[in-house]
Amino acid sequence: MSNVEASKKMKSTNYNLTSQKINRKTEILREEIDEEVLLFNPKTRKTYVLNQMADVIWELCDGKHTPAGITDEIVDVLEVNSDQVRKDVLKVIEDFFDQNLVDVS
Repeated sequence: MSNVEASKKMKSTNYNLTSQKINRKTEILREEIDEEVLLFNPKTRKTYVLNQMADVIWELCDGKHTPAGITDEIVDVLEVNSDQVRKDVLKVIEDFFDQNLVDVS
């Protein structure tokens, strides 16, 4: 399955915390300015501002974590409700896919 097909499959199933690992695209630049975290896509010349949680999720999109693994990492550190974290993780990852910032492996 190609990355595009896998991405569409994950979107169509709302991820369902599949075994697909999420990878940041290597060309995406991350920069901290003052207290904001920015992502810049040089291909589209678009900039994205991340909140603190989205930045944590971005860092965990390292090709080693699935959406479930990212959720588990955050729940373990913050000791919060896993259902809400799962929803937040899936929403942020979906946004990353929509903006073409990540792929699956």
